Amino acid sequence: MQVEVPGQKSPDILLVEDDAGVRRSILMLLKAHGFRVKAYSLGSALISDAAAWPARLLIADWQIPDMDGFEILSSLRNKAWRGRAMMITGYDNQALVKKAISSGFEHVLRKPIVDHELIGAVTRILKLAANAESTK
Repeated sequence: MQVEVPGQKSPDILLVEDDAGVRRSILMLLKAHGFRVKAYSLGSALISDAAAWPARLLIADWQIPDMDGFEILSSLRNKAWRGRAMMITGYDNQALVKKAISSGFEHVLRKPIVDHELIGAVTRILKLAANAESTK
């Protein structure tokens, strides 16, 4: 169930990225493709605000100054958030990818982010979420 914020629809996506330029670029790209996005520079800011934003997808950078992407997803899960998750990272590391997938991230996207790869992954994950919701 989605909770509507007066005057604003709930976002499809929660984005956590500490680099202001990268965060702005991703935010603009997603919005240009019609997605509603709420962006944060710190994981703790998202965690404290998460109850107000029942989004279907989390996009979290692996390394954020106050917590990593694994801690962000774990904290959301502990608050009963059941959306899907995608990790973004500047590190090309297979061990990180394996850990991310086993920790509940459905996709890992490496930086620099290629526009069509991000949009394709987001679209695929949100379609899976919609299909799962429609079969309930």
